[in-house]
This record gives sequence, C-alpha cells and structure tokens, in this order.
Amino acid sequence: MNDSIEIAAARYVVTAQRLVTSHMALFGGDVIDGYIFQAVVAANIAHVDSSPDMPSPWADLKTPQIPLEGRRPIAISALAASLDMPRQTVWRRLQRLIKAKLILQTGAGVLAPPGDPRGNAYDAALTVNTSLLIAFLAEARLEDEARDHERLAALAVLRRPDAPHRTVGRLSTTFILYVITEFSRRTTGDVVDGYIQVGLALACASPGRDGRPRPLNAAPTRDVAEVTGLAEETMRRRLHGLVRAGFAERTPRGYAPAWRDGVSSLPEALAIGVTRLIRQLARLG
Repeated sequence: MNDSIEIAAARYVVTAQRLVTSHMALFGGDVIDGYIFQAVVAANIAHVDSSPDMPSPWADLKTPQIPLEGRRPIAISALAASLDMPRQTVWRRLQRLIKAKLILQTGAGVLAPPGDPRGNAYDAALTVNTSLLIAFLAEARLEDEARDHERLAALAVLRRPDAPHRTVGRLSTTFILYVITEFSRRTTGDVVDGYIQVGLALACASPGRDGRPRPLNAAPTRDVAEVTGLAEETMRRRLHGLVRAGFAERTPRGYAPAWRDGVSSLPEALAIGVTRLIRQLARLG
C-alpha cells in the first residue's frame, strides 16, 4: 500500500473504533474493557457471515439484531488467544463485564446479548460506520487493478439505498480488531499500545493546529490523545514506553512512529486487513 492508503485506513480504524466502542464510557473509559467487549460480540456472531454464498438473514436495518439463540459462546481461553492476551487478564476483566450484565457467562463460554447498552444508538452508529467506510474506500485507490476493481465493487454495495449495514458493521468490527491486535502483537504486545500506534500514525499525517503540515511528520502528545480519545497523561506515559521499546521516536515537534522507517512490519498488517475487508465487502454484491 502507498502512504495515502495507509493514512486513509488509519483514519477509518481510529474513527470507527471510537464509534463502535463508545460504550467504553460504561467502563469508565477503559480501552481494554471496551476492546474485550467488542471482541466477544464479534466472536459470538462471526459464523453468521462465514459463507459468502449464503446471505445473512440479519443483513440490513430492516432486520433485527442477531437473537441470543443465534449467537455462539466463545471460551475464555479461545478469546484470550485470539486477542494475544494472557488468559488471566481477559478473565479478570470479563468478570467486571459479567457483573455489569453486559456479558453473560455460560457453560460453553461467554456471550454478549443482543441490545445496545448505550440505548437506541446502535442502528445510527451502523449507518455512520458505513459512511466512514465509503469515505475511506473512495480515497483508497489501489495500484493493483484487480484489487481496485474489488474496491469499486465494495463501494457500490455500500452506496446502495438498501446497504446491508448490519453485515457491514460485523465485517468492519472484525477488521478493526484484526488491525489493533496485529499492531499490538508486532510491537509491545499491549492492546492499548497497538491502538495508540494507529492513532500516532494518523496524528502525524494530519495538519497541525495552525492548519499547516508538520514538516517533521511528528505530533505532540495532546494531538495523539485527541485523535484516540485517551487521556493526555496516559498518552504521555504510553508514548514514552513506545520510544524506549524502539517503536516511536521523540522529536522537537513531538512523537513520530518509527515503523514508517521500517522498524517493524505494521504497514504489512494494515495491508492484509484492508485487502481482506475489501474482498468481503465486494462479495456482498
């Protein structure tokens, strides 16, 4: 992928992640709790879209959410493995979600029940997510002709009056989880650091507060915090850790992602996720 596609993808991931995990307010703004909640939901309903030849009966906004009996529980050990997180950490955090009745515990694993803990905002969030995807794909012109044909096919699906917003939302969530998990796995192994890496790349590609491009491709702490929705003090501490680990660098103008200089293979992970998402969306046509 070229830089413009990486920037467009990072913008979509960060914006959509904040949209989808807006229930983080229920957890006191805890990124990891929101991330685990999102992962449980995705795992419970992943089978619904597993066959591209069989359209989902829960595709558009005219259909209801997938009922509880249509969801499949995921074992805590399998959930931890998919997120590349210690099982004990996932278990401890799930206990809070179970106590808050946001997650159900069964003999076969954990389930996120249908409904929206934020009220009636879920359907509106799905349509916003589709709009964000349209903006991303409209900007992400691919150099490979075959893949760009898939991108245009995906755009056609998203722009339909009867766009399958529910299916698109499920595929988008899987994409976002994949990118953040891979960014985490390929750097410090911490989920929050993975999320921050995406936000750092986006903040450094954006104009400064004066509207002018940053000549050193770096961003101050407050701007990265603003992009990701995290507290500035938390961001400062995390960025220091990324510098010590060699995954970011500090400049006179702020912080820059070292992975742009080949320190790690994060652009490859982003490219894999984008290619997979576009292909899945194109098949919906």
